[in-house]
Amino acid sequence: MRILFYLNIAQKNLAVERMEWPPCSPKLNPIEHLWDQLGRAVCSRVTNATTLAVLQQLLVEEWDAILKQCVTKLVR
Repeated sequence: MRILFYLNIAQKNLAVERMEWPPCSPKLNPIEHLWDQLGRAVCSRVTNATTLAVLQQLLVEEWDAILKQCVTKLVR
């Protein structure tokens, strides 16, 4: 998927630390749903001409748009 390519570039260039989690960790599921929601929101706005700077801005905007209620629902 193209978004994963851009996210990997962003991770390297923006010094985002990737946390290692066991694949069956009970703590993993809620955050996976949140990442999925974020990924889908960003993918809907990414075009072939999207630059790294634009991708960073899209990630920030979509992260800010995720409602606190949604996060609370995923954690409970």
